Amino acid sequence: YSGNISIQSPTRLPEVISNSAEYMEMYNRAAYRQNLPFKYDEEEIEIYRNPPDSLKHEYPNFDAYDYWYRNATVHNHNISVAGGGENSMYNASFSYLNQNAIIPGYRFKRYNALINYTLDINKWLTLGTIANVTYKYDKKPPMHDVFMPLYITCTNPLNETYLPDGSGRVVSQAYRGEPRQRNPAEIYLMGTYYSRENNLNGQVYIDLKPFKGLTWTTKFAIDYVDRFFKKHQQYYTTNYLHFKSRGDYVTSPGSVDKPGVTDDYLKESTPTLYSVVNYQAIFGENHDFNALAGYEQISFRRQALRVNRPRSAFPRLSELQAYSSTDQSLFPGDAGKRLPKYEDPEEWAMQSF
Repeated sequence: YSGNISIQSPTRLPEVISNSAEYMEMYNRAAYRQNLPFKYDEEEIEIYRNPPDSLKHEYPNFDAYDYWYRNATVHNHNISVAGGGENSMYNASFSYLNQNAIIPGYRFKRYNALINYTLDINKWLTLGTIANVTYKYDKKPPMHDVFMPLYITCTNPLNETYLPDGSGRVVSQAYRGEPRQRNPAEIYLMGTYYSRENNLNGQVYIDLKPFKGLTWTTKFAIDYVDRFFKKHQQYYTTNYLHFKSRGDYVTSPGSVDKPGVTDDYLKESTPTLYSVVNYQAIFGENHDFNALAGYEQISFRRQALRVNRPRSAFPRLSELQAYSSTDQSLFPGDAGKRLPKYEDPEEWAMQSF
């Protein structure tokens, strides 16, 4: 057995302005030069400069890097066993990887098993097999890769992630009218993304040595991939920090990259047949003879299906068929309006049975 637990952390982060008053003054100077309509009032800047203790969360100096980036743990474990007898040998191992990310919402898991077995039936016949099986699970926010670090970097210091009333509602902007900068927490409101992948790499081989100098090796191998990913995005609302109506924070609609549910299925298989005969002989003291003949056949098959449900009566449901089609219609003239933008009858791309 071998294993380790490690911790990952950012080695270095860019220096950004986390002082709100300084940010507002610098923004105003740039706005005057470019003749932008929105500018911060001096009274607002002064409140951010010296907020009373009771309003620290209403007028914060928010550091997005300090809030979003964190240490992440990585677990890596491996168990292996080996043995055999006079005519056989085996080797088996199992490994497990669990990796978090330095930004919340990411997780990667991998399970891997490897088996290797060889059997010498007699002096001229050997059988063997190797099998490698892997399972991977990857969870991310619906907009990932470079987007999350960019959203964190572009976050201004004027508002914290959530409203100060403890309701858990996400803040989109401090003031109505200021440049729109997406709060990273909006990505988590938007939905989820995850993928599963199964891999099988196996082979069986036979070595024949019927007489001295002749070796005939035949192998059959297959590489199989079964992958699935789901992406779910829904419309959501956020709130302004310093814009209220009737005593409550005014809501602001969030923007969605691709609303709805997308399921993607992929299967790939690559079977391979390989056979080669090699004959070696020595004649006299200075003559060598070597003859080689072989055959190889490789096939490839790929099957893919992507299904998208852009609209739904219940957009929060993340399954394609999470509800009944009762009282829903394909045509716009009917009450259900399952697909309201379709003007003519259309055949369904995928039907349920």
